[in-house]
Amino acid sequence: MTTRAIIHHTSAKAINEILDAENIACQVTPEKQLTGGNLKPDILIEIKNGDVYCLEPTWRTTGAEVQGELEKKQNTLSVGHIQKYLLDKVIDYVKELGMWARNQGRTTFSRQEW
Repeated sequence: MTTRAIIHHTSAKAINEILDAENIACQVTPEKQLTGGNLKPDILIEIKNGDVYCLEPTWRTTGAEVQGELEKKQNTLSVGHIQKYLLDKVIDYVKELGMWARNQGRTTFSRQEW
C-alpha cells in the first residue's frame, strides 16, 4: 500500500470514528468509486439520509527525495500546480454532477443536492 493510500485509509477511519461519536449514521470509505458514476474520491462519506460527501486531499511535494520512500521528482508545491489540480478536480465534479442530473431526467439540480 502506498503512503497516499495509507493516509486515505487512516483518515477515513478517523472521520468514521468522529461521526460515529456524534451519532451520525454513515459509511466512510477510502478510494471508492461513486455508484453510477466515474468519480473515485480519495475519501467518500455516505450519510444514511442520502447525503454524499467527497473529500479530495491533495498531497504536494517539494520534489526532494525521501530515502526509501520517494524518489526525487518535480516540485508540485507551487501555487500553479495546486491551482491546476483544484481546477481539474472541480471540472471533473461539475461534469459528473451534470451527467447525474441528466440521468435523473433533469437539466438542473438544487444546491441541497450537491
